[in-house]
Amino acid sequence: MITPWRAMTERALIVAGLLLSFFVLPHEIISDAMVRYLALAELVEWHKVSPMAYSFIGPLFSAPLYFAGKLVMTPDWWCARFNTTVLATGLLVMWLTTRGRIDAGLRRKFFLVLLAASMFPNHLRGYFTEVFSSVMVAVGFWAVRFGRPGLGWSAVTLGVVNMPATLLALTLATVRHVWESKRLRHLLVIALTVALWLLESWMRRGHPTFTGYQGNNGPRTVLPYSGLPGFSYPLFFGLLSVLLSFGKGLLFFVPGLLLPSREWMHDELKGMHRLWLWFLAGMILVYASWWAWFGGWFWGPRFFLFACFPASLAIAVRLQQVDRLPLSAVADARRVDAVRMGGTEWRGIRPVGPHSFVHAGNRIPLLVRARVQRVVVSVRHQLAAGCERVRHDGVLPRRVPLAGGAVDASARDKGDPAPHARRSRECDRGLALLICGRGLEYPQIPADLTVDECYQRSRCATRSRANVAHVPH
Repeated sequence: MITPWRAMTERALIVAGLLLSFFVLPHEIISDAMVRYLALAELVEWHKVSPMAYSFIGPLFSAPLYFAGKLVMTPDWWCARFNTTVLATGLLVMWLTTRGRIDAGLRRKFFLVLLAASMFPNHLRGYFTEVFSSVMVAVGFWAVRFGRPGLGWSAVTLGVVNMPATLLALTLATVRHVWESKRLRHLLVIALTVALWLLESWMRRGHPTFTGYQGNNGPRTVLPYSGLPGFSYPLFFGLLSVLLSFGKGLLFFVPGLLLPSREWMHDELKGMHRLWLWFLAGMILVYASWWAWFGGWFWGPRFFLFACFPASLAIAVRLQQVDRLPLSAVADARRVDAVRMGGTEWRGIRPVGPHSFVHAGNRIPLLVRARVQRVVVSVRHQLAAGCERVRHDGVLPRRVPLAGGAVDASARDKGDPAPHARRSRECDRGLALLICGRGLEYPQIPADLTVDECYQRSRCATRSRANVAHVPH
């Protein structure tokens, strides 16, 4: 359940995370990041263009921070925080372009996961190029899918030119978008990106096809394919390494990629997430055959920072479902005993305390109970709304049969089976809505709707009947 106080707290945490990343997180410019910084300093101080192998797009965008360093602190202090500035700007653009089109709570969760539970905090410490390219491409596809194609494709083009190895990834994602939108003009983005890349190479190195990576190779080892330049690594072993290696594997650093969540996304968000995945697939295919696929002495898969965006969005979507449909968190836990819907009855449903529940004598596992405690008030209110007509002196019937079942014991004792049978059916409907998490979303329900029909019409219909968990009350 989202409250104004919680929303305000989440916003404060996002701002605090960005401020901590900028002022508190230790920053440094090392390795090839130093090459980029010196190239920018050479351009600003001596007006010379460096022929370095790396793209000059990212360093050019950090030039305002270099000039700020001449007024306050030092240029390297500001440039070391360039990636934090890029991420903050990207999140702001994402927020503004989807205002009123994506739930604010989902966006806040997405940003929080990026800032606190992804590879971004480590990447923000340096001046490497992956943050600029990843943010530009992710924000670009985000804008394209949400009605800002000019802004979006411009950002994607700059991000890809900054990392030319992602041209194949851009091609796959663009072809996918053309297939969905049925508009061939989007293919022009590929041609424009290639043209900008060749133009930069020509202006800085004297020839369009001279990349600066000629002869770039690693040390020779006992492996027969070692010491070779370029994309010489065996693709099969490269894919295994990129996906499954313990120190660099995407399986360990972005496990959210494996989280099924697209069934809870609307069409625009689903399409954008699909573009992200196609782009990531292209990156994996390219870098798996690069001799330095591991990214050097760096924590995690350096080249695949972009994977944090689709992975974090998948996690945020599932977290959002915990808030919107509280009982889905219980159903997803897979640790609570399943309810056999056909003929099984609810027994022993009773609140034990304000923060603990017992169902049929079995305690809910700690993992599930911890996630349910924070929505207990909402659950109890839904239960009251669904079963208010069968309450007698504040206590639910000991046995509540499902649709079509026998009359409860209290009804037989009073000799009036018909009213209580009707009330039991109404309670069944309320419990079914509670099971499926739709009680607040669809309050108008046909009077003759059975539990099975409600179950089939809900989001739970995509799950196995055996996996619907007991609902704590």
